[in-house]
Amino acid sequence: MKLLIADDQLSLHKFLNKMIDWTSLGITDVTHAYNGREAAEMTEAIGPDLLIIDIHMPEWNGIEALKRIQRLDKKPKTIILSAYDQFEYAKEALRLNVSQYMLKPVDAAQMKDVLTEFIGDIRKETRALAIRELEMAIGVEHYSEPCLSAVKRAFEAHGLCSFAAITVRVPRSERSWPDLQLETPEEMELFPLATREGGEELRLLAGLRRESDDAWLLSQSEGWLASWRKRYPELSFALGLSGIEADMALLPKRMEESRAAAKQIFYEPNAVFCYREDGFADGAVLRDVRQEALQLEEKLRKGYDTEAMRERIDEFLLSAKQRRVEPDVVCELSHRLLFVFCGSAAGTEGDERDEFITLQSFRHACSTFDGLMAAVMEKAGAHMSDMTAALPQHACIRQIKKYVDANCEADLSLQTVADRFDIDRFRLSREFKLEWGENYWTYVTRIRMEQAAAYLKETNWRNGMIAERTGYCDESHFSRAFKKHFGLSPREYRSAAAERND
Repeated sequence: MKLLIADDQLSLHKFLNKMIDWTSLGITDVTHAYNGREAAEMTEAIGPDLLIIDIHMPEWNGIEALKRIQRLDKKPKTIILSAYDQFEYAKEALRLNVSQYMLKPVDAAQMKDVLTEFIGDIRKETRALAIRELEMAIGVEHYSEPCLSAVKRAFEAHGLCSFAAITVRVPRSERSWPDLQLETPEEMELFPLATREGGEELRLLAGLRRESDDAWLLSQSEGWLASWRKRYPELSFALGLSGIEADMALLPKRMEESRAAAKQIFYEPNAVFCYREDGFADGAVLRDVRQEALQLEEKLRKGYDTEAMRERIDEFLLSAKQRRVEPDVVCELSHRLLFVFCGSAAGTEGDERDEFITLQSFRHACSTFDGLMAAVMEKAGAHMSDMTAALPQHACIRQIKKYVDANCEADLSLQTVADRFDIDRFRLSREFKLEWGENYWTYVTRIRMEQAAAYLKETNWRNGMIAERTGYCDESHFSRAFKKHFGLSPREYRSAAAERND
C-alpha cells in the first residue's frame, strides 16, 4: 500500500517516520512532497492509496492541490492537517471528500488509528470490487483490463505478491451449496466467487503474501478436502489447482487451468488435482474417439438386438474413461448414442419420437462417470419398455415391417426381430402373414434381393460389398440366394441390366 506525505515542514516528515512503523500497517511505499503543486503531481504520477497533506504550503496550498487531485480517477483516502481550527477550512475539506481533518501538532497514536481504519476500508473496498469484476468476467468469459486492474489493486492493498486459481466441484444435488468454512493460513487471502455450472462449481482466487510452491498449496488443499469429507460424508468433492503465478496478465489462463483440473472429479471423486497439460486426451485421441462413436452410431442404426447394443455402448464408454476423454465430450457422445439407440429401438427417426432429454439436462444429471453409465443404461431400458408397451399388436407388426424396410443389412432373423420388439416369434410369423399376405422370411428375402438388384444396376460395387449391405454373411451365400431369386447370377444380372440401358 502506498502513502504520500505532503508538508512543507521537514520536521513533520521525520516525526511521522520515527513514530509510526509503516510496515506493520501494511504500508510498503512512503513518498514525500513539500509543496502543493508537487503533492498534486506526485499523486497523479504514483497513485497513492493514502494521502497526508497540510493546508498551508507554498505554491499551491492543500485545498488547491486537493481540487486538482479530485479530477483523477483514483483518489486517495486523505487526512488534511492544519495548525488552525477554522470552520471554513474544515467545510472546504469536507466538500473535497477529505476523509479526516486533524489539527497540528500531530498526535502519532491518533494518526496511526486513523490510518489503520483507512487501510481496513481500502482493503474491504478493493476486495469487493475485485470479486465483483471477477464474477462478471467469469460470466462473460472475458477478463477485461478494468477487471485485472481491480484485482491488482486489491492485491496491493492486501500485500499479496502472487496467486493461484482454485476450482471446487461438487456433483449436482438437490441440496444447496455446502458451507465449506474455508480456513486460511495467515499468508493466504481468499477471494471466493459466485457458484456456477448449476450450483456445482465454486471458483476461488487465492492471493499469497509470500513466495510459496505448488507443494505447499497442494498440502493446504488436501487439508480442506479432508475437513469437508468429514463434515459432509455423503458428498464428493474435487479441487482443481492452477500453478502459482505472479504475473496478473496470466490470471485468465490460470483460472481456466484450475477449472480443467477440477473436471477430473468426473472420473475420480474426492481428490485434489493439479493442472497438467495431459490431464485429458489430446486432439488425436479425441478424433479417434469421435470416429469410433460415428461407427457405433452406424451400427446402432443397422439394428442389433437390444443386449448387443447395450454392450457396445458400455464398451465404448469404458474405453473413453480409460483414455481420459474430456467429460463434456463423453457426455455429448453418450447423449448422441442414446438418442440414436432410442430411435432405432422403435424403428423410428429421432424427430418422430417424444421430446428427448436435452444435452444440458443430460450433463447436469451425469456429474460423474458412474452416474453417466447408470443414466445411459436406465434411459435405454426404460425407453425400450415404454415403446414396446405403447404399441398395439397390429401397430407393432407395422413397425416391424418398417424396420425391415429401413435395415435390410441388419440381423433380421425371426428370433432377433421378435426379441427386439418383445413379441413371440411364432406370433410374429403368424400375424405378419395375416397383415401383409406374405411370409415374414419371404418378405425379408424379397426386400434384400430388390435392394441388391438396385445396387447391381446403380453402382459398380463388388459382390462382397453388396452382400454386406444386404445382410448376407459372405459373397457365396449371397450369390446363391440371388440366383435362386432371379434365375441369374449377380454378374449376369448386371450385364443384362447394362445391355438394356444401352
